[in-house]
Amino acid sequence: MRPFMNLCQRCRLFFQTIVKPASIFCCLDNRLNYTCRQTLPRTIKGIASEYAIWLKCRRPMKEITPNTIHPPFANYSHATEIPANWRLVRTSGQLGISKDDVIPECAYRQALLCFENIRKTLNSTSMLPKDTVHISAYLARREYMKDYMRARDEFTADNERLPSSTLLIVSGFTRPEFKVEVEIWAAAPPREN
Repeated sequence: MRPFMNLCQRCRLFFQTIVKPASIFCCLDNRLNYTCRQTLPRTIKGIASEYAIWLKCRRPMKEITPNTIHPPFANYSHATEIPANWRLVRTSGQLGISKDDVIPECAYRQALLCFENIRKTLNSTSMLPKDTVHISAYLARREYMKDYMRARDEFTADNERLPSSTLLIVSGFTRPEFKVEVEIWAAAPPREN
């Protein structure tokens, strides 16, 4: 699709000369289907305001790990900043159990199942593992940390930024065969109409 094809000459000129980089409006024009007469304000001030709102909604999440406190012990950040107006999803704690009620003996395999269940839940909301903001994990024993962290690192391997994380050692779960439980928060930009 050609850039600015739905914009009038005046708006096209404004975007090409004032707003940099102009190429971002290929995406704006294509995804939001802007047309000058229907949705773009008619004044340059209005257009600039519309552009600022559009950029703010699409600003990426920000990983926060201040150098004024102790660094994280593993692959996570101390906090994640979520832009205003983004969609939020919070999962329930996912246990290492398959759809057909199979519970692996190995803590690593259970953690993989936890993250696979989370991935499927995120997919149902048009989100991906890279949209994960925070991970909370519960382990029945300290010995399971290495297995859990391996599965977590595989889940977040493609992330551009590391999510924040909490890890707790608990005395057990509702069924003694469970070793790992994981829940997450995720965030993504508003859905396009």
